[in-house]
Amino acid sequence: MKVRLIGRPGEAQQRGTTVVTALATRRAPLLPQGLPEAPAEPTVYTVYIAAKQWARVAPALERDPNLGVVIEGYCFHDAELKCLSVLAQSVMLKMPTL
Repeated sequence: MKVRLIGRPGEAQQRGTTVVTALATRRAPLLPQGLPEAPAEPTVYTVYIAAKQWARVAPALERDPNLGVVIEGYCFHDAELKCLSVLAQSVMLKMPTL
């Protein structure tokens, strides 16, 4: 399943050629009538990013606390960590929307 995550990543940890970070949902968007309410608790995604991709966005994220990222990738249930994880296919900078 391909997903798009938009937000400010948490602390990043280098693990060989991969950087591991996390993104959490803040609030649900306006959803169409008839759908159940989104959970109030945030959903945390562990994100695996190639170090080469991370190197392109990390300096800007360090300089500007208002920047976020758009991450697109493959989502799966990480049995080892017992959470949802994403293998990033693309990582881009984005100004957050309030």
